[in-house]
Amino acid sequence: MSRSLVVDASVALKWLVVEDDSGRAEDLLASDTTFHAPTVMRVELANALWKNVRKGAIEGEQAHEGLLRIGRMVARWHDMEPILPDALSLSIAHDHPIYDFCYVVLARSLGLSLVTADDRLIRKIKGTIFAEHLRPLSDVS
Repeated sequence: MSRSLVVDASVALKWLVVEDDSGRAEDLLASDTTFHAPTVMRVELANALWKNVRKGAIEGEQAHEGLLRIGRMVARWHDMEPILPDALSLSIAHDHPIYDFCYVVLARSLGLSLVTADDRLIRKIKGTIFAEHLRPLSDVS
């Protein structure tokens, strides 16, 4: 039976660039899972790919290819407009970048878990009502 998860750019980048826990991310990608993401992930991922080109970890062509591939890896892209007000409120309340909270709000609104490799986000919402929707990549099997 297929499961559904929200995935953020920290995990998606591991599908495209070799990093710590890339193997775990690839195992997740190979599983019977439907991935959801807010459309902001494309911008966030493109920025991360650019950073990897800049530091010489990948070539520009690989970055472009990765951006095309992510469109096939994520099955369901979700519009930002419905989640932005709640994401902004959380961003202000927790003094943390709004794009991370877009994933959190999407997961909560869909009743799904968000898989992330973003330790800063994990620490930021630990102990809040949103923590129940968060799954560190290291804990996902």
